[in-house]
Amino acid sequence: MPASLVLPDEEQDWPLVIFVHGFKGFKDWGHFPLLSYRLAADGYAVLRFNFSHNGTTVAHPADFADLAAFGRNTYSRELNDLNDVLNALPQLPEASRLNLNHIILWGHSRGGGIATIAAAENNSVSALITWAAVADLPARVLQSDQKRWREDGVIYTQNARTNQDMPLGVNLLMDTLKNESRFDAARAASQLCIPHLILHGDADQAVNTTEAQRLQQSHPEAQLHILSGADHTFGGRHPFASNSLPEHSQTALELMKNFLAGLS
Repeated sequence: MPASLVLPDEEQDWPLVIFVHGFKGFKDWGHFPLLSYRLAADGYAVLRFNFSHNGTTVAHPADFADLAAFGRNTYSRELNDLNDVLNALPQLPEASRLNLNHIILWGHSRGGGIATIAAAENNSVSALITWAAVADLPARVLQSDQKRWREDGVIYTQNARTNQDMPLGVNLLMDTLKNESRFDAARAASQLCIPHLILHGDADQAVNTTEAQRLQQSHPEAQLHILSGADHTFGGRHPFASNSLPEHSQTALELMKNFLAGLS
């Protein structure tokens, strides 16, 4: 799993923010690297990584060059990957510069759901931030034609950006059926005893704001902000060549910074 670690300039024990990308995403998608540098400038180390079966490769970390791996991905794999990242942190060469008692998960879309479950299951996580998070991961799978999926062993989802037909193996369906309760991110949110910031846009056409509201209802102490006019990526696109953040991402970043400042 390729990863990028952005550190502030000074030699101190910095809190660590771990970015968890979403479905058909990767660590360097769009403006997320720029957001990482902006957070680092404010005194936070930021680790971004690619899930092991997100379809990219070590040689091509920003291209879906391994659709076979993509087709073998499951929610359990992603949770295992994230736990592997958390467990590997003390072995990083830069570990002495990190405050591993202050780990914040930051997840986008499906990654927000995965981060919520991981935060509920792993006591090393001290805070959670979600952008456009999916509250019900099983629903994304179980609404498909299960009979056809079982018979064919695979269904396909199109990537509108790359025009690739991306396979979803039947192992995703079987894993979801076996772990339906565990993969309910809203249920996981109800178990959280850590600070939680929920950000969502009311122009999100991929994940409805009702999912953000469900997360907040499950965790009433969480902070919820619905950004007027913000879409699923808060204005970000891939590729992203600007040094200026989109308006809604800048607003989201400021909300993140205020939330993080309140943790110390």
